[in-house]
Amino acid sequence: MENLDGHYISTGQLTADTYETLDIKDSLVLINKGNAFLGQRDTIVIDTKSNSFISSTRAMFPIFDFKVVNDTIELHFEHDAGQDKIKFIKGTHTNPADYFSTSHIDVDLLDYDSGELIDTNDLKIINLTIGPLKRGTDWGTNDKDSICIEFENEVFLQKNELRNLATKLIQDDDDKVILCLNFDKRVTQSVATEIRNDLKKNVGKLKVTESRNRNSDIVYLR
Repeated sequence: MENLDGHYISTGQLTADTYETLDIKDSLVLINKGNAFLGQRDTIVIDTKSNSFISSTRAMFPIFDFKVVNDTIELHFEHDAGQDKIKFIKGTHTNPADYFSTSHIDVDLLDYDSGELIDTNDLKIINLTIGPLKRGTDWGTNDKDSICIEFENEVFLQKNELRNLATKLIQDDDDKVILCLNFDKRVTQSVATEIRNDLKKNVGKLKVTESRNRNSDIVYLR
């Protein structure tokens, strides 16, 4: 490939609903650029003449090489068990699923219809994602319609654990932190209300918002 500019998805999307994305412009490579989870984003700088790796921010994991192999791109990285790689193919365009590409929850956000919105650019968003599991994800249940709660793309929670979560978040509270609830459309109103009310009683002064889909972009309710 002579010109690498464009949007890419990891080949894992062909077999599962959890995947990574790349967006390349000149020498800048953005990993999971649109991902709702800030900890899943990373940046790489490449040499545009040789398409070779120069450096990375190492926000996700230690990436040590960038390779173009025929019509795919490979990211090579290190982890506790050794080394591995992620393969990417060029996609046609970004889509709303990219926001939750690394989440184990299958999220189709509620559509925005009305209400005041907030600007989150200067805020640290902490995500609580609520919905059914993606295919290929096992959390001790075979019921694909079960509603699960995922905290920051890291752990699953039971509803009765929300109070402990709220207590922890209050300890980390500052003016830049906001808790975002990402509800899938299949979450019933009664379950959503129960979660909202439980958090409202326990988060103290911590800011809370909810995400919505507006023309394939995420917006946040005040």
